[in-house]
Amino acid sequence: MDGGHRRQGESGDVTMNAPEPTTADPISAAVIRAGLASTAREVFAQFVRTSLTPTIYDSHDFSVAVFDDQVNVVGDASGLPEYVGSLAFTVEAVVEAFGRDRLEEGDTVICSQPYLTGAHPPDIAVVSPAFADGELVGFCAIRGHMGDSGARNAYPADANSSYEEGLMLPPVKFVRAGVVDEVISEIVAANSRMPRETVGNLKSAAAATRAGAGRIAALVTAHGEASYRLAIDELLNRGERAVRAVLESIPDGEYRVEDELDNTGYGPGVIPLVVTVRISGSEIEVDVTGSGPQQYGALNVPYKQTVAACRLALKRLTTEDTMPANSGEYRPLTVTAPEGSIFNAQAPAGSFMMHVAASVLSEMVVTALMPALSERVPAPTAGHTTALLAEFPSGMVQVGDAAPIGYGALDGRDGASALQHFSISGIETASAEVWEAQAPAMKVRYELVTDTGGPGKWRGGLGTVVEWRFDEAASLTIQGQRTGSLADTGRGGGSAARGANDARVAAGTDHELSTGMSTDVPVGAGEAVVLNGAGGGGYGPAAERDPEAVAADVREGFVSVESAARDYLVAVSADGVLDIETTTELRTKGARA
Repeated sequence: MDGGHRRQGESGDVTMNAPEPTTADPISAAVIRAGLASTAREVFAQFVRTSLTPTIYDSHDFSVAVFDDQVNVVGDASGLPEYVGSLAFTVEAVVEAFGRDRLEEGDTVICSQPYLTGAHPPDIAVVSPAFADGELVGFCAIRGHMGDSGARNAYPADANSSYEEGLMLPPVKFVRAGVVDEVISEIVAANSRMPRETVGNLKSAAAATRAGAGRIAALVTAHGEASYRLAIDELLNRGERAVRAVLESIPDGEYRVEDELDNTGYGPGVIPLVVTVRISGSEIEVDVTGSGPQQYGALNVPYKQTVAACRLALKRLTTEDTMPANSGEYRPLTVTAPEGSIFNAQAPAGSFMMHVAASVLSEMVVTALMPALSERVPAPTAGHTTALLAEFPSGMVQVGDAAPIGYGALDGRDGASALQHFSISGIETASAEVWEAQAPAMKVRYELVTDTGGPGKWRGGLGTVVEWRFDEAASLTIQGQRTGSLADTGRGGGSAARGANDARVAAGTDHELSTGMSTDVPVGAGEAVVLNGAGGGGYGPAAERDPEAVAADVREGFVSVESAARDYLVAVSADGVLDIETTTELRTKGARA
């Protein structure tokens, strides 16, 4: 039998081995896929349990991805979606730096160079190779906010050069054959205001990714390398087929959308953003030509993060609910970004706030295709979450928090309230008690804001307000966009979201400052900072919303009595009782108008 092997049985009979399979056995492939997904989840859980900062163990400001030996994503865990699409570039940089022959079992490589990784320096990537029988079979990687990287302040939102943004490590071995390289550890510690926590988080991430590498190796050993590789091929091909099937349902053509960043970090200033999405059969091109040039400031986006933002948008448009991320899904995608533009900045341009511009880009790609995929694409969100980082002079103690936003409504479903932007949707709001236990500050308010959801047949999600009161003076970094108009967030006849993404520093005093993105903002002892997160856009005409749903919204405090009458043409009492007769009159008059 061609391809078979002869062997002598114990009884003397000659038996034949079957030929090597050329397609994946469905059951084995399913077990391997589940094993890879389980590996990523276990690595995630281990890092949470062993990390040293609330940013990791409480907020989950990190991502995990599993790769094959060709640096294809084959598994991920809940975390920051925007990181998964760019982690592959880091693993590629590791392979390029060391070659496959200089990586050994038990190694862990770290890297924090933004133009290699597509992330700012505190978001250090940690990569461990996996070996089975001495052969490289894959990688396990984490990227997360590991602590402090020695930037000129903890979060330099107005940095205009990479050299202001913290320690930039090329790919270096942090662990060699299972032993931490103390020289590298000391370099990281010497460049950090939080040496114990930062190095400790790196050690935790290294241990977690090495455990993940061991799980990958065990899968290969258990199923055999041939079956493992066939399962990976099927996983990638399956992802590609699923994405192409959706793309083929979109009419060929160009889909264009424009937006802007309304705050540069140096005060108000508009940066135009243009996205053209081209569909041709089952291929998609995202072209950002026409967007503003590379900026003086930290909003610049390296090309690798631009690609990651587009990958996230493609995932959201196609297979968001049907399968974990894998590199097969990226095969139909091409990204065009002129060199020297904000979405293809050239080193050493400042890029510390790249995630803000990248999140807007990702949503623009989704919004551009809304006319063709209205059943999949909701009205836009309020924009990137307004966030706060506070530093205290009494020591390197920090408080980090954000005002979650409202999501846009979808045809048939109201928008969700009080969530992080989808690009960082894995982040959780840290427990106030955790921050209060280590810093002289108190969280005194965290509320949904009435009427911030855009009116519509399906209402937009509500934004939030968050207030912190400081017992000691502190220096603040604020990040926020869409500090002005939200006029373009309604869809299908729905109305725009309301509110704004901004912060009020020293709120209620005669020197109150309203700001979008700023750094080194002082706040005095006894003063407060208020963070505002806007709502999501509505979908469909508000006058078509079920009056009972409007009354329920009034009872819950989501919609005011005034908005019910003005926007929805529904008469509701202050305690949420529907007046059917008056509602009929209002809607009849509205229909005639």
